[in-house]
Amino acid sequence: MSIKNIIALFYLELFKMFRLKLTYFLLGFIVLSSFLWGIAADLFFTDKSDASNGFIFFITSAQSIMSLIGTIFILIYCSLLISSETASGTLHLNLVNPILRSELLLAKMMGGWVFSLLITFCIGITSFIIGSVKFGYKDIQEGMIIHTKSQIFLLIINNLLILLFVLLAFVNYSLLISILTSNSGQAIAFSVGGILLLDIIKYRMKISPYLFQTYIEKPFDLIKDNLENFGISGKSDVIQCFVVSLIWASLCFFISLIILNKKDLKV
Repeated sequence: MSIKNIIALFYLELFKMFRLKLTYFLLGFIVLSSFLWGIAADLFFTDKSDASNGFIFFITSAQSIMSLIGTIFILIYCSLLISSETASGTLHLNLVNPILRSELLLAKMMGGWVFSLLITFCIGITSFIIGSVKFGYKDIQEGMIIHTKSQIFLLIINNLLILLFVLLAFVNYSLLISILTSNSGQAIAFSVGGILLLDIIKYRMKISPYLFQTYIEKPFDLIKDNLENFGISGKSDVIQCFVVSLIWASLCFFISLIILNKKDLKV
């Protein structure tokens, strides 16, 4: 495996990402959704004098948009990364060059992960700006300072780093579906539909703790728990979120690699 090839392929993925109209549509829709959620915030946060409201709005807004819309957009985008190129024949043309399929898959994964980070950034920055305008960010006090602004923002950053591993699991799951079918519509339907189906049955079948999508809201919940419970960290939850997401991300990647290596991409 050549690092040079992986970097070159990754740059190509970034070029295609920023050239694709779908990218801007999805990012724009995310920003619009966050903005509309901000307009409705007055219905849920009536007491603007509460110092914690700015932070709670920021976290709640980001959590809601990410879990309801952001993850679906990540699934849609990543489901197209290989299926669309297989259908058009461009994937086969790329592999005519001396490129390993493992290098290609790794570059696709990195490109999908960058897209998921762009989704997260757009949600975060929009929610942050609206929270600042509508509520402001202040030290939280109860007779004495409980949390300073800098402590809270550091808490937010630390916990959102966990989200990166959950997003990687979403990316690799979508790539697996993208490899299994060369039809873009089917790839999106199976990818999104599979997650929605598991969400419906996971509690009834008691498999929720073992599914990566269960943890998409966990980093946000940990932040709110720390704010409300004076710094209780929830380290066991962090470890579980990290381990389950990493296992799924690794498993989906290696299954994808096995299938891709055996797949005939000629059209």
